Amino acid sequence: MAGELFALTGKDNIEILGAATMAIGALGTSAFALVDASKGLPGFGISALGFPAILAEMQRYDAALRKSLGEQWADVLKGQWVNGREAGEQKSVAISGIMLGLDPESARELTLDAAIDKDALAAAIAALAKGEDQVTEAHTAVLSRLRSILTMRIDAAFERAQQIYRNQAKLWAMACAILLALVAQFASEGGNWSEFMTFEGAGVAFLIGLMAVPVAPVAKDIAGGLSAAARALKLGR
Repeated sequence: MAGELFALTGKDNIEILGAATMAIGALGTSAFALVDASKGLPGFGISALGFPAILAEMQRYDAALRKSLGEQWADVLKGQWVNGREAGEQKSVAISGIMLGLDPESARELTLDAAIDKDALAAAIAALAKGEDQVTEAHTAVLSRLRSILTMRIDAAFERAQQIYRNQAKLWAMACAILLALVAQFASEGGNWSEFMTFEGAGVAFLIGLMAVPVAPVAKDIAGGLSAAARALKLGR
């Protein structure tokens, strides 16, 4: 059976398939590189992808952030996101900005979870401003609850943002790979439009570009597996 399978596939064909897999993987890698290079294009790069998810969450704490980071607080947070600062540090800056900007007035303007009473929070912040000796256990409990909720909500916002960034970056890379494959196919057809507009031309190029991004991270493993299969089939003849 192994010999019959080898006859159908052929060692040379498997080696060609392995080489084709490596080439497709290289196309995907090139597409990722082009997308990454777009970070240098102001207003067009992928750096800001995902940030709207963070901004939507941080708008809930606008009153406090305006008092600690100023009216342009969104630009402060976006600058860190665009420059790829470590996520934990970005979250820390966001939470610290909220806590620093809290006073009895801004506390009542926050869009908080219903589990926190705004009057109790305002009282706790007012007591803290007068001195630690004025802070009761009830005040401490409210402030601790606030920080825990902020941590969970902002963590979730950053997770959503990172997922959006990854997914959209892959879509951009896939579009680039398809475009590169179509251009290469058109060039290989000598610019002959009629030959290009066939399944063997544009159709195959489109499929190659579509596969390039998901294949890129595992291209070497697939090619290695095909080579191992070819050797195993040869031994089974």
